Amino acid sequence: MTIYHGNDGVVKVSTNTVGEVQEFTYDEEDVAMAEQTSMGDTIATPVASGCKRGKGTVSCLLDEDDTNGQLALLVVGATVDLNLYGEGAAAGDFEYGGNVVITGVSRAVSKSELNKITFSFNGVLTRAAVPS
Repeated sequence: MTIYHGNDGVVKVSTNTVGEVQEFTYDEEDVAMAEQTSMGDTIATPVASGCKRGKGTVSCLLDEDDTNGQLALLVVGATVDLNLYGEGAAAGDFEYGGNVVITGVSRAVSKSELNKITFSFNGVLTRAAVPS
């Protein structure tokens, strides 16, 4: 069994690496379900009746000089080509990628910590091997 350390993770906007990433999440939500039953049936038959949905976040230490990474994620409502790499971005590793819409930007400032920024997104990402 191969296991990976979070330190190997990478986030890219198109081909540009996002700087100072601390963590990212990606969740695929269940499709809407319906039941295909008729009078007299004693067992409900589930049927997928909707589209798959995805959402996630990318959290970073704030770096305003990261013009092709963090600043590309800064516009709420923008569509970006987002790529998440949980095990690294070398050939043969797996990535989750696709177009997503930035749905929120959250900033956290604390006197005892470094400034943080979190980007929220919606969109379904596709799993694929990183090409060589």
